[in-house]
Amino acid sequence: MSQENVELSLLMIEAWTRRDAEALIALSDPEVVGSAPFEEITEGVTYRGHDGVRQYCENLAELSEENRFERVELYDLGDQVLGLGRIWFRFASGVELGDREGAFLLTWRNEKCIESRLFLSHAGAREAAGLRE
Repeated sequence: MSQENVELSLLMIEAWTRRDAEALIALSDPEVVGSAPFEEITEGVTYRGHDGVRQYCENLAELSEENRFERVELYDLGDQVLGLGRIWFRFASGVELGDREGAFLLTWRNEKCIESRLFLSHAGAREAAGLRE
C-alpha cells in the first residue's frame, strides 16, 4: 500500500499548488492534523480537521499569490511519505521566495492523510521522519 501513499502524496502536492481546499479535503481524514513552518500562515496554530484545511488554504491565499514545490524527491516510508525539494512563493507584496529548501512529511491511513507537516529544511523533515542525513 505504500506505493499508493506515494501516488496520493503527489496528488496532495498538486492540490496544494492549486490551493484546492476541496481536493485536499478529499485526500484527508476528517480528523487530519496539519502544521506549517510559516508563522504568517499558522500563527502558531495546528490546523485540525476539514475546517482547518479550509482555514489553512484561506490563510495561504491571503499571504501569497502563488506557491509550489519544485524538484520533489519522494521517499516511501510505509505509512509516511517524505518529500524533499525546493519551495517557491510569490507573496502578495510581489516579493518572491524561491529556490529554498522545502519538505513535507505526510502520514497516511486507509488512503487518507491523517497528518501533514511542512518544513523549510530537509534536515528538519528527515529528523521528524526518524532518518539521518
